[in-house]
Amino acid sequence: MSLSARVMDAVEALIGRRAVWRLGRFIYRHARRDGDNDPEINGEYALHRKLAQWASRRTEPLNVIDVGANIGYWSSNLLEACQSAGVEKVRLWAFEPSDEIRVLLRKRLEVTPPNYDLSIRKEAVSDTAGQAAFDATPGISGIKHLLTDSMLAGGETPSLNVDVTTLAKVVEDERIEVVDFVKSDVEGFDLSVLRGATSLMAERRIGLIQFEYNHCWVSTRSFLLDVFDLVETLPYTVCKVVPGGIHAYESWHIELETFFETNYLLVRDDLLEMLDVRNGKFDSGNTYATSD
Repeated sequence: MSLSARVMDAVEALIGRRAVWRLGRFIYRHARRDGDNDPEINGEYALHRKLAQWASRRTEPLNVIDVGANIGYWSSNLLEACQSAGVEKVRLWAFEPSDEIRVLLRKRLEVTPPNYDLSIRKEAVSDTAGQAAFDATPGISGIKHLLTDSMLAGGETPSLNVDVTTLAKVVEDERIEVVDFVKSDVEGFDLSVLRGATSLMAERRIGLIQFEYNHCWVSTRSFLLDVFDLVETLPYTVCKVVPGGIHAYESWHIELETFFETNYLLVRDDLLEMLDVRNGKFDSGNTYATSD
């Protein structure tokens, strides 16, 4: 037995296996920058402020699409950041399929400044337009989502059919030239949202797409690998939103596929410098670090 193994056995004997597990998991998540899912500290709201500062130097409106808006915390914070930065014009499209949650979303966003255009839409967003089953569990929840066939077959979740659109169709319907920022938080169905925007990305008509990655991706049989494959020939870099900035990945690596909750970001290549994106890579020991 190696010296390191003997040391760890001794530590485990002192504090117990669960304590060692918790400590190891804490250190591992810290090194990965997979902290608590709190937008005040995980980098999300810092990204809002940086984007707002960038938008304040432009003359055209900031175009934003919030997919899975829920009760509007994310959208309202972005709008507040834009107000603070002096952004004169913002156009926001917020998508929330749940009728009862959409009531609270409207209430939260009703204080939007008159020079900011707001559209709240009831569709779900995916990779094909039409109708699909959606979680109809009563009550306000942040985890309602579309339902797969296997979820429906289980029969445990009440459902109703909702209208579904795609980002490409939204851009066409709303006559949006370029979407500056898209946020997707749809409980594991984010890959479908991205696939519905492939044609837009090929035409460079989206600046940033933030999407949530977590254990819900298991239920839709989705992987970060699929995202890397999706943008392999597109002018976008797969990044992660972390405390203190944005970290980039040159390629997919097995160590990324942990299903720990975090926010990833597709960044159009011409925006990498503006966001001060830090490049990083994995070494032969399967550990990642940025070059700074």
